[in-house]
Amino acid sequence: MSVRIRLLATGVGMVALAILIVGYTMIVQQRETFERELENKAAVVLAAMAVPCLSALASNRIEDLDLTVEEFQNSMGQSADVEWLSVLDARSRIVGHTDETMYGRLAQDDFASRAAQSPEGLVRIVHEEEGRAMLVSMPLETRFRDLSGIRWGTILARLGMQRADLEMEANIATNLRLLGLFALLTALLLYVTADRVILRPLARLTQAATALGHGDLSFRTGMTGSGEVARLGSTFDLMAGELEKHTQHLERLVDERTGELEATNTNLRRTADQLTQANEKLEELARTDPLTGLFNRRYLKEMLQYYFALARRGGRPIALAMLDVDHFKAYNDTHGHPAGDEVLRAVAETVRERIRSTDIPCRYGGEEFAILFPDTDAAEAFKVVEVLRQRIEDRPFPNEETQPGGVLTVSIGVAGLEPDLRDPVELLQRADAALYRAKGQGRNRTVLNA
Repeated sequence: MSVRIRLLATGVGMVALAILIVGYTMIVQQRETFERELENKAAVVLAAMAVPCLSALASNRIEDLDLTVEEFQNSMGQSADVEWLSVLDARSRIVGHTDETMYGRLAQDDFASRAAQSPEGLVRIVHEEEGRAMLVSMPLETRFRDLSGIRWGTILARLGMQRADLEMEANIATNLRLLGLFALLTALLLYVTADRVILRPLARLTQAATALGHGDLSFRTGMTGSGEVARLGSTFDLMAGELEKHTQHLERLVDERTGELEATNTNLRRTADQLTQANEKLEELARTDPLTGLFNRRYLKEMLQYYFALARRGGRPIALAMLDVDHFKAYNDTHGHPAGDEVLRAVAETVRERIRSTDIPCRYGGEEFAILFPDTDAAEAFKVVEVLRQRIEDRPFPNEETQPGGVLTVSIGVAGLEPDLRDPVELLQRADAALYRAKGQGRNRTVLNA
């Protein structure tokens, strides 16, 4: 087979491979683009519906909600590829739906359950026999500055992707045809260029190599055959015969030493990784409460010492809240330690959900928790924990009907940095004193140290 045919075959193969890669990348990018466009369309639809639905839910005007859903269905539902739209209340019950038969049902499917619990909107693409569809959600809540707000419900929608998929397939087909034409022209250009730049110089090099004979040992090709480049390679191979023996011996020595070094390095890396993982695990265990997953008392003291010094140096605020589960000993004695542990885990979960990402939640001991608020004054911390206290009161707990008042509650004390505070222990003592005033005033309340 001549060099020209080989070069042509190689060029066509390389171009074909490039086209496959570009085509695949283009398909993936266009698919992502169409999905993003549909996702943006869904966000616009939900945003348009969120305001009237939130207003109707907040004021308990279900008839207004029905009218809003009906107007949406009549006006923009079909044009926006919306197959159905559903509005859930805070208990995941359907209070508005484009399909009237769904009204009053409890939304229990996986997507609706996740959407009702998620603080952010969700997007999921499902594949079914009739085609793909996109499920989207948006929480309906009123937001306040630095607070998570009140969650009134969730709005869900399903958008059909059949039309978007057809448009995408048409665009891909057009682009692939253009790429095919471009590939053909590129292959032709490569061949013409290679003939001028590579093949003719190689013929001259073959003549020069034949004239030199066996004196040049600087290169070995390993080529055989009757073509121009093959003859040139054979000439160089004959000249480099002796050199090959020495080179192979040296390469064997290098390979042996390299293999030994690689094995040693692999063992060293494995040992280092194991030590790193063990240290990370020990560090995590040293600062985490095993029952609730919150930080432990030791970590609280470290962070309190650090942020107290930082606040003193930079004139920045800091606040600390102490939280205690009301009548927990009686609950524990009545229902047993496993039930009490479940209550502590549930309270810890609520604490994580309701505080900010910059706050530091800890289990201080027993049924007592602490929350450190860096860069936050006592008044602002009071607002956050008051919302938390109300959320715990509203949250259902197992067997809470045996508690005084029929619900499980907490008492909270809050203290902030004052000019007369000398060390973080005094801040902890003031927050603890505020907690005991809250318990002394009847429990289920938040008291700010004054």
